[in-house]
Amino acid sequence: RMDLKWIQLILCSLSLANSQDVPSACSYSHDKVTYYCQGIKNQFPSMFYGAYNLKCTSCHIPVFKQGTFPTPADIPSFNLSNSGIENITSNAFKVLSKLQYLYLQNNQIYGIAPDAFKGLTQIYELDLQQNKLTYLTPGIFNGLNAVSVHLSHNHIHEIPAEAFENVDGIIAFNLSYNNIAILHMDSFKGLD
Repeated sequence: RMDLKWIQLILCSLSLANSQDVPSACSYSHDKVTYYCQGIKNQFPSMFYGAYNLKCTSCHIPVFKQGTFPTPADIPSFNLSNSGIENITSNAFKVLSKLQYLYLQNNQIYGIAPDAFKGLTQIYELDLQQNKLTYLTPGIFNGLNAVSVHLSHNHIHEIPAEAFENVDGIIAFNLSYNNIAILHMDSFKGLD
């Protein structure tokens, strides 16, 4: 019997030690109608987010990919600014089809794969300002329908031909404060 108590005590101690390694959960603020997720590393917790705003603080998500946000949700606004994002892969926001505002500014983004924003058809604002983009890979905006896309204060030096070929629609596009030196005849084809 004494051995059983020691085993239980050891197991309890181990579970407490391991719980400190788990990122803190997301908390809800009623007055701001927002979930605040702190310390997320690589993947958000699987939970019900409802149709509320989501803001990530002190997060570290080097690669935002399909599955980083594992649960389909109807969140209207997703703020991932200052989250250490470097790359965004294809279909990264697929489960967030009702998203209207996506804030990705002030990260370290240098790579965005084709179809990264595919399925986002209700976007009012996509903010990619203050990142490290140097080139707009054709296809990164495939299937995107947005009122405004902000790409100012990056390091974009070239807009390749057909960079916007399969865009569903973008009304305003801000490329100010970049180093654009190369434009092609069809660079803006698809933004008609």
